[in-house]
Amino acid sequence: CNGKECVFPEELIKGLEDTGHTVEVCPRVIISNFGMQFCVKEEDGSFTTIPTSIFLRTGIERSSDGKPAYFAAPHGGMDVNISGPLVGKGTRPAWLQFYVSIGGLTCFHPDEDQDAPWAAKTSLADIYSSEDAIRAIRMCAIVSITFNRIATEFNLPFGGYGILGMCNDSSTLIDFALRGQTNSYPLLSTGRYLNHIVSYLIKYKEELSSSGKLVGDGSGSK
Repeated sequence: CNGKECVFPEELIKGLEDTGHTVEVCPRVIISNFGMQFCVKEEDGSFTTIPTSIFLRTGIERSSDGKPAYFAAPHGGMDVNISGPLVGKGTRPAWLQFYVSIGGLTCFHPDEDQDAPWAAKTSLADIYSSEDAIRAIRMCAIVSITFNRIATEFNLPFGGYGILGMCNDSSTLIDFALRGQTNSYPLLSTGRYLNHIVSYLIKYKEELSSSGKLVGDGSGSK
């Protein structure tokens, strides 16, 4: 990290910025595609991509005809796009996304899925400032430790996916902490385990404080 040892993820991001990299952090969503790149070959040799999403009830009705309103299940997370002289130096940046995964781990995942012509990412907030980006990366680490710790201690299936929340929930905690609001939908964390998330976050803060590892970021925040 610019000649220094990196221990925490935000130190890596700061080191990348110090060496001429651009790091963009922002919560984003896209329509879930459970069939990956399921497609059919047309007679002219071209391929048509077939969306394979899941539609969910919103619980409200359309004002036009009073029928139930549905929506395509989204996938979302905290996007981290890195471009510069060492990382992401090609035609596309290095794309990462932070979320709780059905694979059983809350962490930064590679975000290099194949492009689908019918699906485009939607930003749920403006790209964070450099200062907020560093804070967001630090919060990602804290949320990762908290979610994975709860999933391990309670022996939750799929690393707590669907119980602690789904992909959107893990990144929404961070966005709300930074901006005081969020545009994520739906949020599916259950009441009991949402309480566990809060209590474990408090417990982790106390552990960091007692160990002397809770330090400021230079902006007066902890």
